[in-house]
Amino acid sequence: MKKLFSRCSWLITVLICLGILFSVKTFAKDSAADDSLSGSLGKNITWTLEGSSDSGYTIRISGSGDTPDYDYTSDIPWYSHINEIKSVIVEDGITGLGKSSFYKSTSIQSVKLADSVRSIGEMCFFRNGSLEKIELGNGLTSIGEAAFSVSNLKKVSLPIGITHIESDTFYGCKQLESINLEHVKSIGRKAFYICSNLSGIHLSTDLQQLEYAAFRGCSSIDKVNIGSKLSELSEQVFAECSSLKEIYIPDNITAIQRGAFINVLLLDR
Repeated sequence: MKKLFSRCSWLITVLICLGILFSVKTFAKDSAADDSLSGSLGKNITWTLEGSSDSGYTIRISGSGDTPDYDYTSDIPWYSHINEIKSVIVEDGITGLGKSSFYKSTSIQSVKLADSVRSIGEMCFFRNGSLEKIELGNGLTSIGEAAFSVSNLKKVSLPIGITHIESDTFYGCKQLESINLEHVKSIGRKAFYICSNLSGIHLSTDLQQLEYAAFRGCSSIDKVNIGSKLSELSEQVFAECSSLKEIYIPDNITAIQRGAFINVLLLDR
């Protein structure tokens, strides 16, 4: 009888311990759920979602330093709300937005960056189909590849610190109508590919590099002036610019690569 009682006591003790462990795990899970609208990115950066899922959140990122790069959406702390965020505010002190931070958000409409932000990581706002307005801070010097690909931006004002536009940066931004390029010295591959509403571009007189298909499919561009520091027109650079009627090509252009003006009609040079 004592032996049976001893076994029963042991079993009861185990069950009690398991119950306590389950309660702790449940509490931890519930606590994490409570904190899902805010969190930290390392020691010096915090993020907060303000508003509600019904009306749309504003995400506010504050602190100091660069936010992390993300290789997987599961690592982005606010990704469970990525299609409920309507606006992004990055406050003074933040110096960089990491790779893929707002990857494939369907709801973000506006972004405002403080002057302290110096860099935007590649694919940061990739496929943000509702993004129409962005305020870039004066301190910005770097925008990564495909950072704004397939967004709904209509007008972009680049700060003077941006002298290079990476490949695919504005790829597929079909609503983009205007962007200032007067201080840009190099434009990467397919940077403005099929930006079909883009017109009236003014290339910098200091432009030194214009890479493959940079403006291919920009069917609203009607006039282009090439500066004196560019030595060649790359392959397909103005291909399918169907409205292009006039382009000034200075003597310093020593090579025009294959298909630079393919499917461009009635061109005056």
